[in-house]
Amino acid sequence: MIKLAICDGDAAVRSDTEKKLKDKYADKIKVIQYADAESLLAECAENKEYPDIVVLGVPSGQADAVGLAKKLQKDCPGLTLSFLPKAVEHAAGGVKKEAERMVTFVSKGCILNMKVSEILYLESSKRNVRIHQKGNDITINMKLNDAQRKLPACFLRCHQSFLVNMNYVEKFEKQEITLFDGKKIPVSRPRYMAAREAFLKYYEEIAIF
Repeated sequence: MIKLAICDGDAAVRSDTEKKLKDKYADKIKVIQYADAESLLAECAENKEYPDIVVLGVPSGQADAVGLAKKLQKDCPGLTLSFLPKAVEHAAGGVKKEAERMVTFVSKGCILNMKVSEILYLESSKRNVRIHQKGNDITINMKLNDAQRKLPACFLRCHQSFLVNMNYVEKFEKQEITLFDGKKIPVSRPRYMAAREAFLKYYEEIAIF
């Protein structure tokens, strides 16, 4: 049985998350709720055991969820962390300006303007980059390195061929990133540690507590 911990300051969010998980996974998981990071860390230290999966929100006025994530992954590298959508909601004010930002790409004489907030991820193939947006995809003649220089810090280079918008990341694991729409983006071994640190740092900087 998989041990799963839900850490969020909102009791209603915890209960709703547990219900959804149990409805889907039935008897395959054991769920424990924690109102704050200190309770989870204290119990782990006392029992010398860590859950297999930790679902994190951003508990307002309580412990830093990103700090908890760093502590958990340091003590238990194989742990799977999943951030609740609430984490993005709490950070909405911090990323409002990014959502309104525009980016311009020039490809074979064509000038393309698009909202940064509409871009989910970019994927390269040779000298072309496919920009995956909400609703449609566009292919441009450009190197991924050049495209990355035009984009803001919310875009994470997790693989030689992929650049992902962190505002759409639901789950970050050792070998892949899962977006809120279910799309899975590979994480290469050489880039894993740097990508994980950049991801945690980004949420630490934009989170509103």
